[in-house]
Amino acid sequence: DGIGGGLFDFVGVAIHEIGHALGFVSGVDVLDGNGAGPTFFNDNQFPFVSTVDLFRFSDDSVAVSEQTSSTSVIDWTTGRRVNGQEVDKFFSIDGGQTKIASFSTGVRSGDGQRASSWKADELGGETIGILEPTPALGQQLNISATDLLLFDVIGYDVADTSSGGSQGGDQGGGNGGQSGDGGGSDDDGGSKDDGVGGGDFPEEPVDVPEPTAGLLIGLGVAIAAKYRKKKQK
Repeated sequence: DGIGGGLFDFVGVAIHEIGHALGFVSGVDVLDGNGAGPTFFNDNQFPFVSTVDLFRFSDDSVAVSEQTSSTSVIDWTTGRRVNGQEVDKFFSIDGGQTKIASFSTGVRSGDGQRASSWKADELGGETIGILEPTPALGQQLNISATDLLLFDVIGYDVADTSSGGSQGGDQGGGNGGQSGDGGGSDDDGGSKDDGVGGGDFPEEPVDVPEPTAGLLIGLGVAIAAKYRKKKQK
C-alpha cells in the first residue's frame, strides 16, 4: 500500500542486501578501503576480483585491450579523473564494447559510494536498479531488468515470471500450492501470487541506502536476543 513519506522501504532494503549476498560485490571496495588514506598499501596487496568485476570496464581498459590484442581488459581501479572528469566504470557483457550501466567507484577514492553498487542516480542522471546506493524517502524500491541481467551473467538462471513462473508454480504445487501459479494455496496460509517464482518483477527501479539495512539487521538481532532471554526466564 505504498511507503510512508518519511520512511524507507523495508522490503526493498532487504532485497538490496540479499543482492549483495548473492554476489553483487566488487573487489574495488577492498582496494579503495585499504589502498588509500594513512595506510597507503600497494595496489597489488589487494588483488581481490569478484565475478561482477569481470564485467567492469572503462574506455581506458577497452583501449588497452585493443592495443594489446587482448580479448578484454577489465578496469579494477578506484575512482580517478582525467582532465577533471571522472573516468566512467561501466557494466558490459561484450568486453566493454557496449555500455549497459555505470558502477559507483569507491567511498574513499571515488564518487563517495561503494563500488559494489550501480552509479547513484543523483550522480549518473538515471535510476539503474535496486542495487543503487542512495534512496529517497517514501520511495518504493524495485528490481530492474538491468539488475536481473547482471545476476544472469554472473551465473544465476533468472526465472521466467511472465505467467507466474512455471518452475515456481510446480514447486508451489508440490508444497500444497497450485501448480502454475507460483504460490501456495489458501490451505497452507499463503496466497497464489507470492510463492517462489510467482508474480511479476516490479518495473521501476530505485536506489537503496547502505546504512539503513545494517540498522534493520541489528534491530532484528537485538529483538531476537531479547525474546530468547525472556523465553529462558
